[in-house]
Amino acid sequence: MQSHGKLTFPNGSYYEGNFREQHAEGFGVLYSKPSCPLYQGFWHNNKYEGDGILYNIHPEQLNTSFDYTDLTKLGRCWLYYRGTFLSGLRQGRGTSFLSNG
Repeated sequence: MQSHGKLTFPNGSYYEGNFREQHAEGFGVLYSKPSCPLYQGFWHNNKYEGDGILYNIHPEQLNTSFDYTDLTKLGRCWLYYRGTFLSGLRQGRGTSFLSNG
């Protein structure tokens, strides 16, 4: 049975969206604090799954030149990622928006 609701965690973060059998399922938003989304998009069995946007709530400024062919060295210099997810991980096509614009 699918329902809609809000689940608040002990650290103050919360999930608001669809549930199925007590798991985040379908569209929902995870907030690190009120009005500060951490992830918004689709979920399956409590994990990011499908299209979504993952936000970096503590980005660092990218002030140096950067080799854009190796995003593993990006660290925290990104603002958000918009794309697809599979089992809670970035998977497939997507775009990372960097702090240097």
